[in-house]
Amino acid sequence: MKKISILLVAFVALTFSSCGSDDNGTNTASIIGKWEYSQTGDVIEGVEFLETYDHTTGCNKDYIEFKSNGTFDDVWYSNGASGCTSDNDSGTWAQNGVTITTAYGEQDAEEGEILTLNETTLKVRFVDTSEGMTQTYVTVLKRQ
Repeated sequence: MKKISILLVAFVALTFSSCGSDDNGTNTASIIGKWEYSQTGDVIEGVEFLETYDHTTGCNKDYIEFKSNGTFDDVWYSNGASGCTSDNDSGTWAQNGVTITTAYGEQDAEEGEILTLNETTLKVRFVDTSEGMTQTYVTVLKRQ
């Protein structure tokens, strides 16, 4: 009877430990690569309000590319009189666990919390406090 109890406890422990590590969709996938913008939104009173990201019709999809050297390119497209053109902001990035820090050029660094990181999805929450106001926003990216 004692062996059955020990086996049952071991089984339960393994079951809960194998489920708990990836409940939020975060795993050890690499952030390096091209990610197209998929959704953006705000968190208001703890509730996410996400909308589909509005890419420019007829142009390539906007994306951000995280490079292995700690830099990134944030590329977006617009459609003008001469057709689709792209613009690019570059910066630096670093990841420490579930925290990602990004800085565009000479701007102050911004920290975000990685909510999901797997082979197809990167979801990050940012909290911005300015002039006594706090805004929480979320960006969802899909791997290209």
